[in-house]
Amino acid sequence: MQDFWQRVQALAGQTLATTAQHRLFTILSVDADELWLEPHSTRKKRWLRRNDFEVLLQSEVNLKHLTRANIAEYMPNARFNTAYVYTILAHLGIIDD
Repeated sequence: MQDFWQRVQALAGQTLATTAQHRLFTILSVDADELWLEPHSTRKKRWLRRNDFEVLLQSEVNLKHLTRANIAEYMPNARFNTAYVYTILAHLGIIDD
């Protein structure tokens, strides 16, 4: 997963739909440490930390069968953003949706 964050950075400016409820969100920017996104429904900007993604990816959880509960467990800072984390990882092909 050495190139993981570079792949995330390439998503800047893209609009994705959450996998479960198909709610649109735009990845506003991705810098060296954070990803900023904006759900279209609320327009309230949210952020996710690179370090939190890395902790999840280095955990013992089977990434191909990752659940939102796993994300909440291994990324406690993202517990209210699990749908976005899940969607990003699925979009990158890291997990099977």
